[in-house]
Amino acid sequence: MEGYCWPLSVAPGEPIRFFASTTASTYSVTCVRFANNDPSAVDDAVIAAGGEIIEVAASDTFRLSGQLQLPRPGSASAIEDWGWVVSFSQVIPPEWRSGVYAARCVDDDGTAFFIAFVVKPDPARRSGLFALANLCTWNAYNDRGDPPIDRYSTGDEGFPVPASGRGITLLRPSPDLINLQIHDDTSGTAGYGFYSKSLLRGELWVLNWLAQSGYPVDVYTDLDFHGGIDQVGEYAALLLSTHPEYWSVEMYKNLALYLAQGGCLVNLGGNALFDSVVVSDDLSTLTYFGEWPSRTRLLGQIVCSRQSNAMRAAMLRIQTPNAAFATHRGAAPTRHSRNGRKFHVVT
Repeated sequence: MEGYCWPLSVAPGEPIRFFASTTASTYSVTCVRFANNDPSAVDDAVIAAGGEIIEVAASDTFRLSGQLQLPRPGSASAIEDWGWVVSFSQVIPPEWRSGVYAARCVDDDGTAFFIAFVVKPDPARRSGLFALANLCTWNAYNDRGDPPIDRYSTGDEGFPVPASGRGITLLRPSPDLINLQIHDDTSGTAGYGFYSKSLLRGELWVLNWLAQSGYPVDVYTDLDFHGGIDQVGEYAALLLSTHPEYWSVEMYKNLALYLAQGGCLVNLGGNALFDSVVVSDDLSTLTYFGEWPSRTRLLGQIVCSRQSNAMRAAMLRIQTPNAAFATHRGAAPTRHSRNGRKFHVVT
């Protein structure tokens, strides 16, 4: 059982299409959102079993006939749109608040797959804080394809990357984002247990904690930020968390403009704004680049390379000891005040 959706972010009243594949004769679908489990009930064993996050049904459950849809053969399975037919669709109800949701698909054998998507806020009901889901990084570390994209982007394991970069599709399943049925494999730096914690699963810990602590957060994707968010200057602060590694030049420029207009940045992520990506006009293909120095050319596309790390360090309040790697060290918290509200911006 697996699947993907398009678009990956929608507002209330807008439709989203889902593409599913299974060998089972039927499968069930429930749209869910997520919450953090009671901290007093969570220990290492619970986290290893995926129990630190719980799901909350957002829709009724319905059943569909199963259909096997195959990936494209060979290396094209990571590069090209998988081209599956639509299995079902969902119009976002007006009462769904902004956040991360998933279509939980469960086949006759009980195998589940969570197709994640983002619900953007109703423009009439926006909060004071907004966060970005790191789609560009999700795609870079998605190993569903031949080979995983991170090998494409780095040139590892015999897959050289041309100087012009390599375009990789978002239109394919992403199994390591979130799946509450999978137990962690903690034996190494691979697999769901490793990747999920630096991707959507890790982002949910932060977003859920904020929501459950009384701090509503509007959620967009980094691709929404790439294209520009209407009236973004009305937000008091932007939250980055977990692993906002891959950014486009347009994202960086929009962030600089937002900050210049008086916005605040709360960076709770590692490898933030580290590698460059080019986004196609239809947002479905992301172009990644090879090893140093082309991989770190995000800011170099704006200014000369000598100035790049200084600009990034000033924006994120981090120290960059050399041109290749940026190390997050103990920069002092910065206190900002905007519209009477104070924010501690910490890296």
